[in-house]
Amino acid sequence: MKKTYKNWSDITIEQYIELINESKNINNEIDLIYTKLEVLFGMTEQEIDNIQLIELNKIKEQLLFLDKEPSQTKVQLDIEVDGVKYSLQHNFGKMTFGRLIMMEELKKKDFINNIPQILNLLYLDEKGNEMGIEKIKQLDCEVALSAFFFLYLKAMSYIPSDIQDCSMLDKMITNLNQSKKEVKKVIRKHKKKQKATS
Repeated sequence: MKKTYKNWSDITIEQYIELINESKNINNEIDLIYTKLEVLFGMTEQEIDNIQLIELNKIKEQLLFLDKEPSQTKVQLDIEVDGVKYSLQHNFGKMTFGRLIMMEELKKKDFINNIPQILNLLYLDEKGNEMGIEKIKQLDCEVALSAFFFLYLKAMSYIPSDIQDCSMLDKMITNLNQSKKEVKKVIRKHKKKQKATS
């Protein structure tokens, strides 16, 4: 086992998702140890059975950070992958309606398993190209979670306190609908003026 883990930043999004999924129905420490070693070190059940207790205790101590939640404040507006810079799309006004709907559907369907797909919609290069699911899966999981919750909290800052239980995307869609209504009002007023002057 050459790989060492010191904190959540050493865990990829792909590993994070697998850990969450594999740990869902586990209710005893022994099965949890097997799951962690299989996911993080790629060990087989036989290899885990043959590991010396002194080595196992070292690994368990190394992985104590997994008992805490990963940080959601490690926001990176720009990420460089393979020499290409990708920027987090946090300007709601420039986000397309289609991209917004896709994010909402992914979030509602299965947020945890769709984290890579959601981030693929959020991190774009200067030409508007997506990073790609496979590259995103290898990113630091804290960066991934922070990006999503950064956008959520940013949206919440625009929401009155009495309705802050609605989601980021619901709020954005509401704003878009309000904008459409305002535009229609302006168009109607303009048409009335045209009729009055004709």
